[in-house]
Amino acid sequence: MASNERDLGAWILPQPIRYERYVAIPRIVQSNVVPFGYRIDDEDPSLLQPITKELDALELAKEYVKRYSYRNVAAWLSKETGRSISANGLRHRINTEIDARKRYKFYRALARKYKEALKKAKEYEERLGKTEKTEFFETGIYAEISRDWDAELQSEHTGGDAKRKHRFSAKSRATNGIFSST
Repeated sequence: MASNERDLGAWILPQPIRYERYVAIPRIVQSNVVPFGYRIDDEDPSLLQPITKELDALELAKEYVKRYSYRNVAAWLSKETGRSISANGLRHRINTEIDARKRYKFYRALARKYKEALKKAKEYEERLGKTEKTEFFETGIYAEISRDWDAELQSEHTGGDAKRKHRFSAKSRATNGIFSST
């Protein structure tokens, strides 16, 4: 043991929190086709369990598609995972995830604009000094929206947002009735 280690003592740094990269998703459409990278849960047929090997290979395939044809990448993916996927199936899977990501960003932006509009409307009413209150600002719906958004803003300022963003990236998103992971 070196003298500087003896003087300072041995330190064990806290280990990073390990998140699950993929999570089980609900099986919305009760069809015979199970999305690539998932299998039907043995105990609960309404859930799809992730297959890590297939989903990791699918992430690589998304990068390979930028350089190679869908047919070649689908053949590689089938050989790599042992589960067949057609070129059209791969294209559909990738495009649905892109569409879901775009929808998510749009809805988040819409929610932000909605929150800002509510805040401006309330400030405007207060500036006017109205004696009678607008019914909407007295309802529980407005209080619930305000509370949720205030908690959201506080979590963004305190850094709690990074954990939520990471969890979202691992969670599934609805895409045309079938859920897919990112």
